[in-house]
Amino acid sequence: MGSPVKIPPSSVETERAVLCSCLIDPNAIYMIGWMHCKWFYDARHQIVFQAILNVHEAGIPIDTVSVSDALERSGQLLEIGGDAFLVGLSNVTATSAYVEHYAKIVRDYAAKRAIGFLCERVSNSAYNGKPSDELIAQLMRGVDKVNSALTGSNPRELSVSIPQALDAIEAKRRRDKQDYPQSGLSQLHDKLGDFEPGTMTLIAARPSVGKSDIALNWAYNMGKRFNVAFVSIEMSEPAIMRRLLALHSGIDRLDMKKGNLTDEEMAQIYKRADVAERLIHFEYNTNTVPLIRAVLATMKAKYGVCIAFIDHCHKILFHTNYKSDLNNRRGVVDGIHTMARDLKLPVILLYQLNRESDNKEFGKKSSAKSRRPVLSDLREAGEEPSDNVLMLYREHYQERVEVDELEIIIRKARDASLGTVKCRYDLTTGKQTQIDTPKDAPQQENKYNDETPF
Repeated sequence: MGSPVKIPPSSVETERAVLCSCLIDPNAIYMIGWMHCKWFYDARHQIVFQAILNVHEAGIPIDTVSVSDALERSGQLLEIGGDAFLVGLSNVTATSAYVEHYAKIVRDYAAKRAIGFLCERVSNSAYNGKPSDELIAQLMRGVDKVNSALTGSNPRELSVSIPQALDAIEAKRRRDKQDYPQSGLSQLHDKLGDFEPGTMTLIAARPSVGKSDIALNWAYNMGKRFNVAFVSIEMSEPAIMRRLLALHSGIDRLDMKKGNLTDEEMAQIYKRADVAERLIHFEYNTNTVPLIRAVLATMKAKYGVCIAFIDHCHKILFHTNYKSDLNNRRGVVDGIHTMARDLKLPVILLYQLNRESDNKEFGKKSSAKSRRPVLSDLREAGEEPSDNVLMLYREHYQERVEVDELEIIIRKARDASLGTVKCRYDLTTGKQTQIDTPKDAPQQENKYNDETPF
């Protein structure tokens, strides 16, 4: 009597649940971006999941129609059983809420199959007389391959990384400063360098200090030569357009809001409507990390966007199933940083500090006018993933003034200098211009002795 046939471990129904989740919810793919098509046991499922990845990378919403079209163009639609097979997949489950759990089960079965195949190969080698030391080496190499395939681990040798780093440094040495988006504040870039692809810069400030204006100023300046994405969850489209027109024309934006404009002022606004030529692409209707990621991926593919602004963190949900609380904000900061790395895009995320930070100075009460924000004010945000942290301070932010001095305090910077850059802030138009200081001028003393960021 022969030995029973061993069927490789798998769960076809779980694989179908993963694919169904992706087909009925375009955002599900963001929860399982770490999956690989080869983890599926059914060859048809491998083909469908690869098509889902291709549709996603093209910036197209995922559904049965877009996936069917991708499969037809690749000549694989009939291979999986046609549209009827896709329709059957889309009816497996009614919700995508458990897609991450399903994906982990699929990965677990893939690991079991890989380990089983490895052990079988090593066993056959043992029966064929291979020496024990070679068997151990074969087993260890196989375990490393399985681990790399299932975790995405890809160790890099210095012999590869160092030459690439040298090429990057040489390219930066030879390039023109205008090859990268510039904020318009030369002293800031002298200290911080460029906003490099894959990095996240956090701009934190109390309400009404000027964080939205500083983002618009920078986007306005960068939009002269570069495609810029601006995701606004805080302000409406009319409010942002008024601010841009005021910034460009020099007309008081409050007068624009009220309609208190002379014929000459209205003519000036019309004359300066060429601000529409700036390469800024706005998005107002996304409020979750997965949707923001999809929008920015599409903008990058369609327009060549090379930097993104997001205003602001407190208005974003990490996922539609999460509530806007402390854990959600930590998830948002972490998720936006991961998105920046995956999209290879510099992202500037605005963060609103709690008003209570006005009245705390290391356990003591202090005047809001003397209290500059410090990193500890961001403790609830989990600022650790950020590459740079800029904190804004304005002495008269609680008073109605037309012009004030705005300080941009660099509290954290990877491979860059800490310090402060000062701007003249015209609150009637939102325009911010650098206050030039000698390069050898001493930096303002930090009388609070707050923590030095790593």
